[in-house]
Order: sequence, then structure tokens, then C-alpha cells
Amino acid sequence: HVLKNATKPLKKSYTSAELKQRSDKIATRVKIITENFGLKFIDTRTEIRAAASEEIIHGPIDWLHFNRRGYEVLAKTINNSLTEY
Repeated sequence: HVLKNATKPLKKSYTSAELKQRSDKIATRVKIITENFGLKFIDTRTEIRAAASEEIIHGPIDWLHFNRRGYEVLAKTINNSLTEY
């Protein structure tokens, strides 16, 4: 199974280099899965990171998931990618 042991338990904090490495590892695994199903992989990380640098896109109730603005950025990025496809 491709996702088995995909991620280790989260530490309390990561360096920027560790975050990038973890993000790349997860994105690569998701890309492999989507391509195995004949689907296009849409990497939303650039747009999500840009939005996060300007505003809060997680929380405040649940800091592990996007808030409304985070989901709007995610949806817009996916929509824009699909219209290019």
C-alpha cells in the first residue's frame, strides 16, 4: 500500500528545511497515486504558501485544518488548474 507509513508522527516543531523535505515527500507520494489512477496531479503548495505568508489560512478552532480562507485558496487553485487542463 502506497500510503502505509507515509508520514511519521508529527514533532512539535520543524526547521524550514525539514518542512520542505516533508512536504516534497508527501507531494511525491500523492503525485504517484494520482498518476497511477490516470489523473493529473495538482500541486497547490505554491499558492497555499503565498496566501499563508499574507494571512492566516488555518484555525482558529482547528489549527490542523484550513479555515474558510485556506479552503478558498485551495479551491481557486484547483479550479484554475482544471481550466488550464
